[in-house]
Amino acid sequence: TQALADGMTPILSYWSNNNMRWLDGEGADHQGPCHRDSAAKCSDHVMLYDFSVEDIEGQSLPEILPADGLPDAAAPAAQPAPAPAPGPQEPPCDCSWIPDDDCKSNDFCA
Repeated sequence: TQALADGMTPILSYWSNNNMRWLDGEGADHQGPCHRDSAAKCSDHVMLYDFSVEDIEGQSLPEILPADGLPDAAAPAAQPAPAPAPGPQEPPCDCSWIPDDDCKSNDFCA
């Protein structure tokens, strides 16, 4: 985004709690990785590396208003970006950054 290009620092957080199923629970479709959470199994420290920030394909950015909150009358209204042409679907990625790892079979879910 322009904010990152302008020097904004992305902030990442690491959470451990016994009530995180809203994030990693099995969900309504029962396909999520965790049936229970166990904060005791989480490390006290974590290192995050080799990640990227990318645009979500097919999403348009919201119109950014000036600080006074009113649209600039001289500027034309923003038009939504056209939807990309359908292409081949990528297979869904698993939830782990470790190759060949599956969050459904690790020790972080109790």
